[in-house]
Amino acid sequence: MSDTVTIVPASCQSAAQTAYYRALIRSHKSSCDSDLLFIFNNLHEKAHRDLAEQFTKELSDLNYKWLYYGEEYNLTKIWNYGKRKTESEYIVFCIADTMFLGDWLTPLKLLVDTPRQWVLVRRRSWNLLPRSILLGIS
Repeated sequence: MSDTVTIVPASCQSAAQTAYYRALIRSHKSSCDSDLLFIFNNLHEKAHRDLAEQFTKELSDLNYKWLYYGEEYNLTKIWNYGKRKTESEYIVFCIADTMFLGDWLTPLKLLVDTPRQWVLVRRRSWNLLPRSILLGIS
């Protein structure tokens, strides 16, 4: 088990979207040793549930975990739901359109381990939990 988990909230509502998620998990697997927790949401139609079920087999093949969040979409609540499901030392919160390149995780862990408590994002200060990393905000 890794000391890091990456939490990815996502919905499977089309084959194209699922293909993108496939690229996401492959880029994650090839670029770091972090565990990955994929959290499905907004699977209101049978076709969406079928796509998600097929995708869970691919997640399992990579030793990644998945959960279903049954409430209406709320990014913060989904991230918090995922946070409650892990005991990892580091937690990476990202969004479903993230691609992981190169050695992305090591510099972020070094940044988190510095004594700072504030990270500047879009001219606002966000007080992150200790050893938490937020990805995907521009």
